[in-house]
Amino acid sequence: MIFSKTVNALEGSIWDKIIVFAIPMALTSLFQQLFNSADIAVIGRFSGSQALAAVGSTATIVNIFINCLVGTSVGATVVISHLLGEKNEKAAQEALHASVCFSVIFGIILGILGLLIARPVLRLMGTPVEVLDMADLYLKIYYLGIPFLTVYNFGAAIFRANGDTKKALLSLTVSGFINVALNIFFVVFCGMSVDGVAIATVIANIISAGLIIYYLTKEQGLLHLSFSKIHWHTGLIMQVLKIGIPTAIQGMVFSLSNMIIQVAINSLGSAAIAASTVALNFEMWAYHVLTGFSQACTAFVGLNYGARKLKRCIRITRWCMLEGIIASIFVSLFFVLLRKPLVALFTADPVVAELAYVRICWIISFEFISMVMDVFSGALRGWGFSLLPAVITTAGICVLRVIYVYTVFAGWPDFGLLMAVYPLSWLVTAIGITIAYFTVKKKIIATQMGAWAEQDY
Repeated sequence: MIFSKTVNALEGSIWDKIIVFAIPMALTSLFQQLFNSADIAVIGRFSGSQALAAVGSTATIVNIFINCLVGTSVGATVVISHLLGEKNEKAAQEALHASVCFSVIFGIILGILGLLIARPVLRLMGTPVEVLDMADLYLKIYYLGIPFLTVYNFGAAIFRANGDTKKALLSLTVSGFINVALNIFFVVFCGMSVDGVAIATVIANIISAGLIIYYLTKEQGLLHLSFSKIHWHTGLIMQVLKIGIPTAIQGMVFSLSNMIIQVAINSLGSAAIAASTVALNFEMWAYHVLTGFSQACTAFVGLNYGARKLKRCIRITRWCMLEGIIASIFVSLFFVLLRKPLVALFTADPVVAELAYVRICWIISFEFISMVMDVFSGALRGWGFSLLPAVITTAGICVLRVIYVYTVFAGWPDFGLLMAVYPLSWLVTAIGITIAYFTVKKKIIATQMGAWAEQDY
């Protein structure tokens, strides 16, 4: 039975299973974000504003690499979920082992690339001279853990393909608490700075990767990992990349556009940099709470599409959208209403705090727009259409933000005005993604509904 110990997305009710899938997924993402948040909290309190600005100035660069590897791993989720839905057990097993093989190679390549480009990219972004060396040191240590982070994310993606988000949560829970403890030990007790929090993050990444691989080796049935079977399979890896690369591009476009915005923030001085660093934590927490619904949409639609249950795919998308929007409203209210005490956890500087409040109100208040964009993108990926949302996102997010920064912001260099570009670009992209979803849905219904007899939903 495919879902004997996991969420059965192929049969029965939908709304409750989305929640059961999304909550561990959200908690997993939150623990992943905890790595960076713990770095920032400890640095901000014990190493000063310059060290805080140094770590904060690396956020967009780090996110580019994370979005690249996370997006690529979505390809493994979609391919394996389709094969499980089709009940093609042999191919699903081969895809699992090929994905693990690819994750190791891909992670090493990303890590080496990060080490090579760290300092040039920091200079290109206009990182202030007084924090450049610390930011470079943080990045170079951080990138040593990229191969392990890649393995973890591919392992988590494999479990998600079968409706299991609990193993990834357990792995991140353990490594997340270890990361926090090591941050305090290295910085407070050993007197280290950005190097201490970077080393703590690398160790945590090693632990999370080791745990997810351990869980795969102990898994019974179709998701069992055997080291002797890990191999390169060009055909299956190309299928993974066909879905994963556009998804990675979509995520990287967000980061690249944020890098352009970071350059603009850098031009406003270290207080603006520190404020964005603090506020970004809450944005990422809010986003990660909500990302479970788009991930559920991808995994559940992929499984049901493989099982030829088109009407159920449509119902899944509707439920993910409804629950995601409701959740986004509650999350936004929480962070906006409690912004002052939350910001106080990270900084005591009143100038930094006031700017952080501005960013929180402009961005987190409009997370529901991002939810619309993400859920419909997730549904398109579940159907196997990964390139389309990537193209729309590139135009609606990256291009629009670049134009805005070099026109509106260039004429009126105000921090609040700069932050307004986020909800504006989300709105434009959400409209484009929505049109794409309904266009593709109509096409699929017209071409497949009559051919597939089973409409059990």
